[in-house]
This record gives sequence, structure tokens and C-alpha cells, in this order.
Amino acid sequence: DRDVVAALADAVTHWQGDGREVVCLASSPEDDGQILQLSKATGGEILPYLAGYVENQAAIDLIASADVVIGERLHACILAAAVSTPFIGIEYRPKLRDFAESVDRGDLVARTDTLSGASIVELAAEATSLGTEAADARVAEYRDRLRRASASLQKAMS
Repeated sequence: DRDVVAALADAVTHWQGDGREVVCLASSPEDDGQILQLSKATGGEILPYLAGYVENQAAIDLIASADVVIGERLHACILAAAVSTPFIGIEYRPKLRDFAESVDRGDLVARTDTLSGASIVELAAEATSLGTEAADARVAEYRDRLRRASASLQKAMS
């Protein structure tokens, strides 16, 4: 975890040096402590953040308006894909890579044991340059499957 925080801090410092805005999104109260650790590692000023576990719609709006999402949690990457925002995943568990591969973005997942600030910055640039067309097509396919399954269930229950 310390190595992940250090790598994220390096990436955040890089982006801030480029004049980019970095906003952290907490998906649970436990994330608040991680954001404070990251803030400390980037110089001590508390980074702008949103408590998404309190403000769900604001969290979705933030993800939708982002240039790129760096997700350590699976649902961050799922939500990014759902709203057509480029994302990279930090693989803390295989399920994150599995999801990314399911939307043709497995190449944009970094393992925590090989993570560095430079690799995060590089992957984020790659994700942005690739766009979301391939992932959007897969997401649309999954939405269609869900709609058909829902219709079948409704028909079966009526």
C-alpha cells in the first residue's frame, strides 16, 4: 500500500506540475484515510476530493466529467466505462483486470507490484489517446444483454 500511495503521489505531483486538476473520489469512509495519506505524500495540502459514498450522483458526474479515471476499486472502472470516460486500473485483485479485459482495456491495468508514478502517467496518457470507442461498444453490448434478460424475466413472471 505504501508503494501504491508513493506511485500515485508521484503521478499527482506530475499532473499538478502540468497545471492539471486532480480530484480524489472516496467510495467509502475507509477511502478518506487513503486520500489523507496521498495528500501527505504530495506535500501535505489536502487534495480536493468528493465523498462519493454520501453524494452518489455527484460521484457519477465527477467520473463523467473527468479526462481519465485512475481506479483502484473495481466500481470506479465500471462507472468510468459506463459513462464513457477513459480509465486505467490499479490491479489490487484479479477482478479488476477481468473487468478491464471484458471491455477491451486489459492493457490499461497496472499491477501494484510494478507500479510507479511514471507508469501511471504513461497509462493515463495512453487511455486518453485511445479514447473509449472499443469499451463503449462492449458496454453497449452488455447493456443490450441486460435489457433482453430483464425483458425475458418480466415476460416469464407475468
